Amino acid sequence: GYEYVNYTTKDGLLDNDVYGFFQCLSGTLWCLSVRGVNKFDGTGFINAFPEGALSKGMTLCMAQDRDSVLWFGTDHGLYRFDGKELAVFTDKDGIYSNIIYSLTFDNEGNLWIGHHRGIAKFDLSLYKSSDRISFINYGTEEGLVGAECNQNAITKDHLGNVWFGTIKGAIV
Repeated sequence: GYEYVNYTTKDGLLDNDVYGFFQCLSGTLWCLSVRGVNKFDGTGFINAFPEGALSKGMTLCMAQDRDSVLWFGTDHGLYRFDGKELAVFTDKDGIYSNIIYSLTFDNEGNLWIGHHRGIAKFDLSLYKSSDRISFINYGTEEGLVGAECNQNAITKDHLGNVWFGTIKGAIV
C-alpha cells in the first residue's frame, strides 16, 4: 500500500489545525492554519511570517493575482503581500466583514471575496492605478438570501462566472 507522511508542529507547522493549502505560480506550497502561514521547503514547514499580522489569528484562504501578488483571507481582514510589504484591508476600508472565507479572481482581474456577511468585489485595476480602495459589497441588504459564505467554496467557471457556496445554497 501507499505510505503516508503525517506532518505536525514537530515538522514546523504553526498548528496542527490546517485550513488549506495553496501552490503559487513559483511552485511554493503554502499551508494555512489557525496560527498563521507556513511554507513547505521540501522536507518540513517554515513560518512564512514570523512577525506581524499574519503571525496571529486564523488564515482561512489564499489566492494569487496576475502580478504574482499573494492575497490572504483571515479572521481579521484581507492581506496583500507583494513579496516585500504586507498591506491589510478591513471593514474600515469598506468591506462588510473582516472574516474572509474565500478568494478568487474574475477574467477582468477583480478580486472576489466570500466573507462572513456576504460577497465583495475589490477593483484591483483602480487600486493599482491610483491606490484607491473600492469594495462593492453584496449582502442581505442587496438581496442575498444566504449571505454568509463557506470557507474555500468559490470557483470561476469556464464562462468566467464566479460561484460562491453559502450557508443557504450557491450564488452565481
